[in-house]
Amino acid sequence: MKSNIYRMLERFFDETMINIARKMGYSEENITILENDEEKLKRDYRDVYDNLKSCRHNRDGRTEMEYDVFSFEKICFGIKNI
Repeated sequence: MKSNIYRMLERFFDETMINIARKMGYSEENITILENDEEKLKRDYRDVYDNLKSCRHNRDGRTEMEYDVFSFEKICFGIKNI
């Protein structure tokens, strides 16, 4: 599921995006999304899971989990208008 941006950021920081996110103080819900653990998200963070499922953002064919990881990558690069 890793995009090219995801891989490039890991190479640039010489660290996994999950570790970078933890150092940046991202919530465990976001870490779970980066880990692509949909079952844990559904079980432990049901409100976040339901919120992702209710959005129309995946009209371009991405899953909810793929869309959220892409959003995290854009934040790391400082790109606005996610």
